[in-house]
Formats: sequence, C-alpha cells, structure tokens
Amino acid sequence: TVSWRFGADEGIEEPAAPSFAAGETETKFVVNYDIDAFEFGQTKMFNIILNDNTTPYGDGATEMVFYISRPEPWNDLGVGLYVDDFLSALCEFEAGLMVEVKFQQHAEDENRIRVVNPFGPETFWQLLGGTPGYIIYDDEDDYLEFDITDPDNVLLATNPHPAGFQINFSDIGAVDAILYVFTNEDGSYVAPITYKDGVIRLPADGAVVVGYIVNGQLGGYYANESGKMAFALP
Repeated sequence: TVSWRFGADEGIEEPAAPSFAAGETETKFVVNYDIDAFEFGQTKMFNIILNDNTTPYGDGATEMVFYISRPEPWNDLGVGLYVDDFLSALCEFEAGLMVEVKFQQHAEDENRIRVVNPFGPETFWQLLGGTPGYIIYDDEDDYLEFDITDPDNVLLATNPHPAGFQINFSDIGAVDAILYVFTNEDGSYVAPITYKDGVIRLPADGAVVVGYIVNGQLGGYYANESGKMAFALP
C-alpha cells in the first residue's frame, strides 16, 4: 500500500487520492485549479508526498513539487531601436551604435513596456559581428521592463536587472552580468530615467553600471557616460 499527502496554495484543488492496482507502478490523477485565483505573473505550487514504507518500490517518503503560473499578457509592439552605451562600456567600443530590438506592451497596463533580449547575442552580432569569447549566454530570453507612468521618473521592474548573460573573468570565473541604476537611500534613482517623444533615456554621469555582484559586493564598469543609452519605441 502507498499512502500520500497533498499540499497546495489557495486556488488549487486537492484531487482524489491516487490508487495503485496490484502489480502496477504508475497511476494517473487530475489536479484542478482556478486560474482566476492567480494574479498575472503569479506562480503557485502544490506538492505530493508518497509515504512508501511497505512496498518493493523503496523506503521512506518521495516528494514531488509542481508549479503553476499565470503568464503576464504581453502584446508585440514591433521593432524599435536600442542605442548602446552599456555593452560598449564592457567591451570598449564606440558608444552610440544603434541596433534593432523588439518591444512589447502589457495588455492590462499600457504603461508597462519591455524590451526583448536587449543585450542578447543578436545585439552583439549587430554591434560587433559576433559575441566576445568571455560572454556566456544561456537559452532563456531576457526582458528589460520599464514603467513609464511618470515620464520624468521611469522605473525599472528590477534594479539591479539581470542582463541575460555572464562575464567570464580569469580571476573570479563566470559571474552574472547586471544592469544597475544607482539609487539613493530611499530607493529613488540618483538620476532619473525619462520618457519623451517615444524614447526611454537612461541617466548619464556615472549613474548606470554594467556590473556583477560577488559576495554581496557590486563590481563592474560605469556605463552610459556618454548619455546616449536609450530605447526608441516603434
């Protein structure tokens, strides 16, 4: 016999207890959930613990954890431009080069705008004709999201923002790259991100860094010292 325990977040229903017929090692059951109980972007979990102490399948308990998410609803806006002085600070090439990037807008909140893979390998190919060997990418997409509700004080959804790649240093190894806009003690930006005439501009004068965090300490390079770093919506 196999006994079981079920635990779940609110909105996920407990199914009927699974049963194993004699000689069988597999069974099926259905877990129902109410998608309206999820906020957009929210992830909930449920787990199943099989207490297996009396069968040939093994001793002790086996736990399985499952996650259910309600994706944020995003609409494609089209292709706009990214003006670089971020990767240039890392790779030491000319600031102000422009590349094409894809933009999306939140279906429920028009003030939420995001850029798809702004610092991805396609950007490097447009800028340099290839990716430097010390840059390491994974297979996941990166989304740089802005809140343009106040055009004089545009906000990043995450700050520091994971830039979607790693920098491989000879002395400390591979570390996650970040985009970071410096903040005051109250969390406000030292210099504002702005939105005007369809263009999101990041602050200059040492307020932006392309960096990494090692042992809780921020390292990296000042970016956008030219003041050219911007995203022009389609």
